[in-house]
Amino acid sequence: IVYRNTIHKRFSELYKNDQRLRYTYKYSNHLREFPPKGFFAKKKELLDERFNQLSCYLEDLPLILGISKDTNFLKFLEIDP
Repeated sequence: IVYRNTIHKRFSELYKNDQRLRYTYKYSNHLREFPPKGFFAKKKELLDERFNQLSCYLEDLPLILGISKDTNFLKFLEIDP
């Protein structure tokens, strides 16, 4: 069974969560590099690239051992722990 839920987060919120995950799971091989902020990334190509990098980053998060029971992470995803 696969559940899907849509949540809305600002890039800054994702970045802050990434910093917490890096501290908590610093030894994980599945925590990809977080895409750069790119304050002036107005060109479609740059936005598309950042979107693709962020998608890969998010797809790898479930591979981190223990993250599915991390109450802070679940709350960030708006899931009742």
